[in-house]
Amino acid sequence: NDTRAEKKVTEMAGLSLKDEKIITETMAEVWIKQGDTAKAIEVFQKLSLLDPPKSTSYANRIENLKKSN
Repeated sequence: NDTRAEKKVTEMAGLSLKDEKIITETMAEVWIKQGDTAKAIEVFQKLSLLDPPKSTSYANRIENLKKSN
């Protein structure tokens, strides 16, 4: 049923956001400076979920990182 499916999706999203790694814009910048754009993109994707008002900004950063590769 739809309610169970929705609950499962919510639980899965919560688990993916519960990652114990540091999730900050500064950490994304560190990954960029170290040349690991894949990890920077991953951080920006998680930040987008954690801070919806800034999701457009994060999406732009992700797009620019993908273009620069």
